[in-house]
Order: sequence, then C-alpha cells, then structure tokens
Amino acid sequence: MSRASNKPVHYHKYERMTWPGGKIFYKCMEPNCPHYLPTANLVIGRESLCWGYLCNKLVLITKEDIAKGVKHPMCSNCKEKRIAIREELKTI
Repeated sequence: MSRASNKPVHYHKYERMTWPGGKIFYKCMEPNCPHYLPTANLVIGRESLCWGYLCNKLVLITKEDIAKGVKHPMCSNCKEKRIAIREELKTI
C-alpha cells in the first residue's frame, strides 16, 4: 500500500535569464526551488505560473514566447492589462 503524500504541489515560476557567455536559460524563481533548464528549447511546452499581479494561473510556454524573448510568462488577461496600463501611461 502506498500513502498519499502531504507535500504541497509545486509549480515552477520560470524567468528567462542569461549565462555569462550569452546563452539563454530558464530558472524557477519560487523560494527554495533550485530547478532550472539549461537551454531555452527545454522550456517549450512547460507550464509556468503567471507573473501578473496576484494572478498565479498556469501558462503554457510556447516557441513564440521564446522567439519574442519573453522574460516573465503571463496569461492573456495579464498581458492585456499590462498593455492597457502602458498605453495609459503614454498619455500622461
């Protein structure tokens, strides 16, 4: 018989980073998580917590995100809010 684990579920919150030589990698920024992916191609198709303000929805990282150089993966709602805020700040 196996027992159910009481360990809480952990989802990674990836951030795009650069090695000193210029190579891109992704690291989980959750506290006490040492996980990282040494090359950008390994992150394609993985889930990340959204970086939007208090959102924390799961977001699927795509090839397009890698190509655009997205540093913090966000859900579509948070992206739209961010764009709206930037447009509003331009008018000030």
